[in-house]
Amino acid sequence: MWSLMAVTLVLAAAEALVPGRLDKITDLGWSIHEDTVHWPNNKAFVYTNKIAEEKPDGKWYASNDYCSGEHLGTHLDAPYHFNKFGWKVGDIPLEKLIGKGICVNLQESSGAGTTLQPGHIDNWERRNGKIPKGSIVLINFGWGARHYEHESYMGLVNGTLHFPGVSASAAQMLVDRHITGIGVDTASIDPGTSTDFKAHRILLQANIYNMENLKIPLWMPEKGFNLVVMPINLRDGTGAPLRIFAVPNSENVGLPTPEALKDVVVSDCTPWYAHTWLVLLSLLVTVMYAVHGFSIY
Repeated sequence: MWSLMAVTLVLAAAEALVPGRLDKITDLGWSIHEDTVHWPNNKAFVYTNKIAEEKPDGKWYASNDYCSGEHLGTHLDAPYHFNKFGWKVGDIPLEKLIGKGICVNLQESSGAGTTLQPGHIDNWERRNGKIPKGSIVLINFGWGARHYEHESYMGLVNGTLHFPGVSASAAQMLVDRHITGIGVDTASIDPGTSTDFKAHRILLQANIYNMENLKIPLWMPEKGFNLVVMPINLRDGTGAPLRIFAVPNSENVGLPTPEALKDVVVSDCTPWYAHTWLVLLSLLVTVMYAVHGFSIY
């Protein structure tokens, strides 16, 4: 009996490591709270004021204030983070925030010293073809399983961090593939031991945004999904907390294509002509009322 149970557990664990098929919209981010992982020298997330009360008339009211660094939990690094002339969060074009997703799976060989190398990308392309231009690339180190164990997740030993990351040569290869963004399930795009952050600099210099502390399922497929990237729109942000989700290619949710988003105008106010259809409809109703003696019958 125990042998059967052991075999079942081993098979279940092995199955979890095999990329599957994304069959529903999947959240790839961790929720933010006061125990959210953050970079050692950055400000942690903290509520500075909480109101949750029932008024004397029986009506409910709740509102919170909080203080937080930009680079904590699931978040996006804007190119400006390491590129003086790069986009800030509020500058990133909308069409860059939705795109074809791919996932490079390194969890089977993942350890604190693991780095994404050009050979891993070559292997992915041998199976799937060349990475499409404009793709958003996920690197699955399997590190998310440690997320709630901060010491293990950050790998802090004698003041030095230890976790997987992207090598400089792989970063340059992805730049050459003209990707839009890259995300990892670790605390940084660069390995924890890095002090020069070469992968950050190479990618952000090319206006390729980085995403860190993602929640990538162990079974995430290599392709066959789109990614929707939704950072808080901090106008001058070097980074921002992020909501990101994957949508199966077959999911009929009416997502716009990146090409369609190029024509979207983002402004702080809505121009008058955006409501032209409403004005014309109002005029039509007014004429109909006049013709029929202000009666719709």
